[in-house]
Amino acid sequence: MIFPKDKMELTESFNGREAQNGWLVLNISKTDIEGVNKIYINLDDLEQLRLESASRKSALQRAKELLGG
Repeated sequence: MIFPKDKMELTESFNGREAQNGWLVLNISKTDIEGVNKIYINLDDLEQLRLESASRKSALQRAKELLGG
C-alpha cells in the first residue's frame, strides 16, 4: 500500500523528544485500528535504516562479485 501524502506530515518534536530530522506522522484516524490515530516515526531512525540497508546491499553485491555471479 502506498500511504496517501495528504495523510502524512512532518513535526520537529513528539512527546517532548526532538529529532534532528524530525518525525514523520502517519494519520490513520479513519482506519480500523483500536485506539490508534497517528503513528510517529523518528526520521533519524529511518536514516539509520537506510544506511544499514545500503550496507547490506553493498555486502551482498561484493559477495556475488567474489563468487562470480
